[in-house]
Parts: sequence; C-alpha cells; structure tokens
Amino acid sequence: MDYFLEGGNIMKNKRVLLAGILLSGSFFMTASAIAEIPVYELGEMVVTATRVPMKKFAAPDDISVIDRQEIETGHYKDITEALRKVPGVIISSYAPAGYEQSEKVMINGTGDVLVLIDGMRANLNGSVSNVFSFGTLKNMDAIERIEVLKGSASTLYGSDAKGGVINIITRKPSEEAETSVGIEGGNFGYKQWRINHSGTSGTVGWRVNYQKEKSKDFKDGQGNTIPSRNDQDSYAFALTKKINDRGMLTLSYGKEKSDFMYADTNKKLDKIRYGKTDEDNLRFSFIYNVSDDIKNELNLYRHRRDSVYDTWKMDLETWGISDQVNYRINPKHLLVMGVDYYKDKVKSYDDRSLDTYGKIVGDVYKGKTLDSKAIYIEDTWDFLDRWYVIAGLRYTNHSKAGSSLTPSIVFDFMPKDSTHLYLGYREYFKAPNQYHYYSRYGNENLKPEKGEEYTFGIKHIFDDTLTGSFHVFHRKARDVVKFKFIDYDFLTGITTGIYQNLAAETADGWSVQLDKKIGSKWKAFLSYNYTRVKNKEHKGDYIVDPDIPKGEYRIGLEYQGDKFNGQILLRGVQDKKGKSKFEAGGLIEHPAFPKESYVLVDLTADWKAAKDLRIYGRISNLFDNYYAEVSNVYYGVPEEWWSAPGRSFQVGVEYKF
Repeated sequence: MDYFLEGGNIMKNKRVLLAGILLSGSFFMTASAIAEIPVYELGEMVVTATRVPMKKFAAPDDISVIDRQEIETGHYKDITEALRKVPGVIISSYAPAGYEQSEKVMINGTGDVLVLIDGMRANLNGSVSNVFSFGTLKNMDAIERIEVLKGSASTLYGSDAKGGVINIITRKPSEEAETSVGIEGGNFGYKQWRINHSGTSGTVGWRVNYQKEKSKDFKDGQGNTIPSRNDQDSYAFALTKKINDRGMLTLSYGKEKSDFMYADTNKKLDKIRYGKTDEDNLRFSFIYNVSDDIKNELNLYRHRRDSVYDTWKMDLETWGISDQVNYRINPKHLLVMGVDYYKDKVKSYDDRSLDTYGKIVGDVYKGKTLDSKAIYIEDTWDFLDRWYVIAGLRYTNHSKAGSSLTPSIVFDFMPKDSTHLYLGYREYFKAPNQYHYYSRYGNENLKPEKGEEYTFGIKHIFDDTLTGSFHVFHRKARDVVKFKFIDYDFLTGITTGIYQNLAAETADGWSVQLDKKIGSKWKAFLSYNYTRVKNKEHKGDYIVDPDIPKGEYRIGLEYQGDKFNGQILLRGVQDKKGKSKFEAGGLIEHPAFPKESYVLVDLTADWKAAKDLRIYGRISNLFDNYYAEVSNVYYGVPEEWWSAPGRSFQVGVEYKF
C-alpha cells in the first residue's frame, strides 16, 4: 500500500487506479458470501460517513454523534452550544446569541464545512464564506441527533466538505399525539419560550416547532459591559406521508427572523452595529425502496437569507436537487450512486460603506449566479474476511471554477470485533463563491482550491466499560483562496485587500478519545486534538490562521439517574496565537487574541420533578474566564477582537402532555 503515500508513476495515475478498482468490484463478485457488508448490521447507526446506514464503530472515519438522550439531558440552547462539546469542532462567535452570521464552524483546521439537514445541503454561498446559520433550526426539540464527520468528504458531498460534514437529523413525527412547552431565563436578559407538537394519523405525520429568544447586554470575564441585543423568532414544521410499505414523502420548512445589535469590537464599545435577518429553508424528500436491495432517495431544497447590516444589505438564495441510489449487488458489494445540482444566486446587494477612494461601494455583484453539477459513485467491497475497500469517484462541473475529478479510497480492516483500523486517501475540490469572485475584494481570476488528505485511524473496545480511538490526518492543498491584506487606514478604518490563490497550505493533526462507564450511572470521557495549519503566500513566509488553536481538549463527567441527571464539561484551548503582518510605516505584528490559552467549565443539571415535568439549569464559563474567539487581526485591523461572555446561567422548566 506504499503507493498511496509516495510519488511516482502510480501516484500520477491514481485516478485510473481508482476507476479500475470501482469497475473491478462489479466483476469480482462471488456467490459464496462470507459475511454481510456491515452497513446493514444493527446497533448504533450513522449515515453521514458513507451516505448509507452503518454502525458508528464500523465507520471508516473520525465521527461523533450527539444523540437524542444527550440532547434531552444536556438542555442545549441551540445547535452551536451542542457542537462545542464535540471533540475537534471549533465554534467562533461574536456574542452569546443573535448575531449568528458571525458563527464560524471549523473542523480539522478549516471553516470549509458542509452542513446538512436530513442529508440535504444547507450551506448558503455568496457571502464572506459558505456560512450556515443554525437559526432556521433553532429548536433542539426538533432534532433527533447530530452527526459530525471530521475529514474531507468531497467524493460524496462535493465542494464545501473540505474539513468535514455536520448532518442535523430531525425527529420523525411521534406515533401518538404529544405536545411540550418550555421556558428558560437567565442573566444578560436571556429569555426563551418554545412549544412543540407532533403526531400521526393513519399514513400522515406532522411536527410543528416554535421558539422565541431574547437577550441583552452581557459582561465579559473582566466585568466590561458589552453592548448586545437579540430578538429572534424561529418556526419549523414537517409533514410526512407513507406510500404503502416502501415509500415516504417528507416536506419540511424552517424560518428564522432576528433583530440584533452588537459592539464593533472590544476596542470600540461605543460603536454599535445593527442588523436584521429573515431566513428560511424549504426541503422535500421522496424515499422509495424499489426492492430489498435497491433504495432511491430524491431531495429538493431551497435556502434563502435576506440580511440588513448597518451600511449594507444582501439577499442570497440557493436551491438544488439531488438523487441517490443505494444498490446492494450481493452481500459483498454495495454501490452508492447519485447526481447533485445546486445554484447559488445573489438576488440583491447594496453596500453603503466607502471604498478605498472614498466612494460608496454600492451594488457590486447583484444577480451573480454560480451553479454546480456533479455525479458520483462509491463501492463498498468486502473482498476478504474482515477486509473492506471503499472506493469512490466524483465528477464536478462548476460554472466558474470548471470541472474536476475527486477520487477517494479507504482500506478497512477489523481483525476482531473489538478492533477497527482504516487507512484512507481522499481528494477534494473547493470552488470560490460570489464574494470571492465579484465583491469589492473579489478576483475573477481565482482558481479553485484542490488538495488531498491522508487519514489513519484505530478504534478499540477494551472491555464493556472502556472504548478508545486515535485518528491522524495530513492535508495538502494548492491554490487556497485567502484574503490578501494590502493596507489599513487608521483614520478611516478602511481595509484594502484582495482575494487570491496562495501557493500552498498544509494541515496536520491528530486526536485521541477515551470513553469510560463507571458503574451503571456514571460516564466519563477525555479527548485531545492537535491541529497545525500553515498557509504560504506567493512571496511570503508561512502564516498561522488566528482562529485555529494548536491544541484543544475536553474532559467530561456525566451522571444519569432515574430522577436526576448532571454533567460537567471542561474545555481547554491551547496556543491560539495567530498573528497578522501588515505594512503601516513598516512590517508590524499584532496579537490576535487577549489570551492564547484558556480553560472553560460548564455545568448542567436536570431533575425529573414529575412524570412529565423537568426542571433544569446551566452554568457556562463557571470561573468567569476572560477570552475571545474571533479577531479582526487577520484582516489587518490591529489588536481588535470580540470579547466572549463571562459567567452566565440559565434555568428552565419543560412540560410534556
């Protein structure tokens, strides 16, 4: 298997090799199957790794799951709060609530992460990044589980899956009609109300969710009052229709409206910014089991966001269609085949701020559209007892970035039921969006980013109480799209620059996790993640992305009883010390954050006061630590960051009937 790690003629012809493996899998079938492909085994199942159900332990990837039980006992306010518990996931946010467009999700050292809702693409391109606002699915009562795949997955999922995939899987309608109401309150003027209803009648099921949330100014760890306000309403509903015993139709819709304000930075607390968003998601799926061995899934979706921020406004829209066929040829072969199409459009744009020359920027790229067409195939082949090969190939044609082939291959070995090893090679393709091409900082000559990722992992069950995993990755990229700082005017606060293709980027990382059951009611876990990302400019030295810490760790202890549940989570960040170099009378370096390393402790308690009544509470940042997650330094602004909230608490009550 050395040819996957070294150069030479074999490496140059890897696409031919992978295509041959895919084709050979259809011809080297045997009638005498030794074992079933593990995707159809029972147990704790995941779907994101291979786009078909399989055991989490058997998934040839670094994957984490937040299940329904954890959601109910953790009482997370929203998805981002839940994701902060996942090892290897970094969430950067300006404020405790409201300004969700600022939220940046990073996995394996990159913010290029694909978000799915029930397997359907939810990213909204055309803005600064391929950002997804979790506000359209705010109510955690609507979510069954969240699967987080860490690692490149472009073969199955396309352009935005460079760092990984977050798949938010919503709850199915309940068999019996049920309603729940909840109310929360806390410091910083935080209030939340929610109501949910679900049920089934005959072949029709439904789910309705509503949530309202408000918050006001907060204090950071130094006691400074940070101006902030959020007033948010979110709605969601889903309708399902069974078609005999083989088919299911689902129509779902989510909408979020918010009105918010926030301070410009910690250095400009008197400069207040205001904004409004109106965002919605519409999704339709048709799943049909053609036979016991063939399943077809058709998805249609539309995502829209109308945003107004201080001096500018933007209306973005993405819509798409995908169709996937899962074909189990025999017990040794499972084929996943599909087509994807989506279109991103800037419906309107107006920037009233001043450009470098003191003129209003205005309508820069209204009406600009980009579309992507793709076809993919992946074969899971049980070629020897306990040995598997998963080989895939994706062809993408992008209206601006051109066409690309993204192959992948994973060797999978389970020497015994308690041990799982895998070695993978995956390529990826990342297309620039409209902001990169056409905005005031845009560059129409940008090339798409391409690269490859090598992974190795081992999972082991030591005994009935202890499991562990180790994962390592190395990613190489070329033509990475990054903002190139040119100048910063201290008098006007205007930053000038342009998006360009860097010569190269490398990312290396490893992670380790241990999970331990202590008796029948206690559970503990420990994880550590190391990530190192380097970007090389055409005529410069390597620089470190300031948002990415070198190390981060989590230590958790949970108790689950008949009446009482509780958990304590310690989150540590190490060496978050990215610096920016810019010319202002010379070459100057500025620290990106007030603290390069810090530790946060969160507590949650849940009491079942009656059969259908729960009372709970949370404390975040127990020791009132002072830190920041987001900085302006990378964009040439000296020593400016957004302070994160200090100690906060919430209490709530939930009743089901």
